Amino acid sequence: MKKVILAVSLALNAILATMIVVVHRVHRSAAFQSVSAMTIAEVGLQEHFIKELDSGDSRRIEAVKETMRRNIQNGKQAAATWAAAAK
Repeated sequence: MKKVILAVSLALNAILATMIVVVHRVHRSAAFQSVSAMTIAEVGLQEHFIKELDSGDSRRIEAVKETMRRNIQNGKQAAATWAAAAK
């Protein structure tokens, strides 16, 4: 009976260890994919800004400036929120 309990315990420990490794790898991969997607989106936005600024159209340039002002304000608010959460 003790051998059966030991065998079951070892099997459960092995399964748990395997699950921890798999979850860690999946989580890490998902995190890297999220960062990659955010970076690609940021690059696309910057390319759009440059295209609009190079257009010479004062209306389009002002729209880009306003978008950048909003992004800066939102970024400051997000930074403050994260800083408060870190305390």
